[in-house]
Amino acid sequence: MHCLFASGPELITIPAPTGAIRNRYRVNAVEVIKGPTPPLPQPGWELHRIEAATPTAASSPVQFQGETGAAQYTDPNAPYAAANGLAALPADANPVLAVIIPLRKTAAWYALNQDQRKALIPAHVDVGVPFIKTIHRRLFHSRAFSKDYDFITYFEFRASDETRFRQLCQALRDPKRNPEWTYIDRDFEVWLTKLA
Repeated sequence: MHCLFASGPELITIPAPTGAIRNRYRVNAVEVIKGPTPPLPQPGWELHRIEAATPTAASSPVQFQGETGAAQYTDPNAPYAAANGLAALPADANPVLAVIIPLRKTAAWYALNQDQRKALIPAHVDVGVPFIKTIHRRLFHSRAFSKDYDFITYFEFRASDETRFRQLCQALRDPKRNPEWTYIDRDFEVWLTKLA
């Protein structure tokens, strides 16, 4: 599945393929965690997320693209793997927040062989497992679309779980708990409120 995140200062009209998942959001904030950033959406802008079997085109000033892919370092049959396919939360009276986190890994990461990279992933997984039931997650591979980031992780959760989400991010960015973090050189968060 291909995913497009498109944002701009004006209302965006994007034709989406039949059967596509489409959501709208308001940008609340952008938090730069590490490294330089590409152009970013601004608070108050609208953002659209379109997930479809084929790529979607948009003429918006800020775009992030990615696609789902086969698990490279983890067991696709493990219980935690189902978290990548959990149903999204409906935008209703209980506000839903979403956060897009584009990440880029260092050249040193790609210089490691597959077994070396795979050995670093269990700690990452262990950090995330306690949050699976309250925080929806989708991972998209982006190296084919941009040199600015390698992955986009999309999260959504109820506003009441914002503290838990921040705890998850803090733990994932702790190199003692997650050594994989030492191979990240670009990381930023786009905070959103789900509108529909």
